[in-house]
Amino acid sequence: MIRWELVGLDDVVGRLGRLSEPLTPLATRVRVLLHAQHERRIATEKTDPDGRAWPPLAASTLRRKRGSMLVETGRLLGSLTSRQSGLTVTEGNQAAPYNVFINAGTRKMPARRYMGIGADGQREITDACVQLIRRRLG
Repeated sequence: MIRWELVGLDDVVGRLGRLSEPLTPLATRVRVLLHAQHERRIATEKTDPDGRAWPPLAASTLRRKRGSMLVETGRLLGSLTSRQSGLTVTEGNQAAPYNVFINAGTRKMPARRYMGIGADGQREITDACVQLIRRRLG
């Protein structure tokens, strides 16, 4: 009789099983990352999701402007919403209806995109996924 035994397989199977644990913490981490990215773009970075600087304000806008670009009253920044239902993450801005014009631009105003995921954001999310997998595999 020949007997063959793979030692340590139970440990490997146990570790792989931890990967199937609920992914809700990962979705929460992604929600937090997205929200922080959008807040940073408006408050300090003044760049689109791909890291390109927004077009400068028109001279006429600068003459009457009281705050920094896209931050005058704080309404836009304060109205960012972040929701999560299970593994679904929704980031938006419902309370400042003009946000669609800021993101897309108009005939008279260039787009100043702050919503979305660029390469840096994708890296942050990928890093969060890798960290979760490493923690679960031990």
